[in-house]
Amino acid sequence: MQIEAAVLFPATVEDVFAMLSDEAYVRTKAEAMGALEHDVTVRALTTGGARIRLERTLPSMVPDFVRPLVGETIEVVQTEEWQPARTDGSRHGELEARISNAPVSLSGDIALMPADEGTTIHRIHVDVRAKVPFVGARIERAISEVLLMAARKEEEVGARWLAGDRG
Repeated sequence: MQIEAAVLFPATVEDVFAMLSDEAYVRTKAEAMGALEHDVTVRALTTGGARIRLERTLPSMVPDFVRPLVGETIEVVQTEEWQPARTDGSRHGELEARISNAPVSLSGDIALMPADEGTTIHRIHVDVRAKVPFVGARIERAISEVLLMAARKEEEVGARWLAGDRG
């Protein structure tokens, strides 16, 4: 299942990239999204890009029919690999996530693009795959709803961070 989300941040691409690749921000975002435990690694690349790895334990916010497959919590490992800024200031990268106790994965493209004066669009386009006979499509739909909620939460947390609220 293909999922596309766009988040609008009130800052330049450079400032949004600095936020997204700040370990403190990634921790704040993970906590705001309900992570019970998390581990963050951010590595600046010599090319000017960044590799961000977020491992987290989340309450399984899945429909009841899926809970027997995954349990009460899920372990998610998410990796973002950002490329250096392009000549127009935009940034592009790849996103991958694996859910360790479920046959579910997602991968796709991410981008930061300049929008109206001083704002940035963070675009996410991913393909979600649930390799479960008979109910895979239902699981993919449920995960897409969670991803869209997560995008809205990131928009909220990011706007506060960019406004100076680091808590």
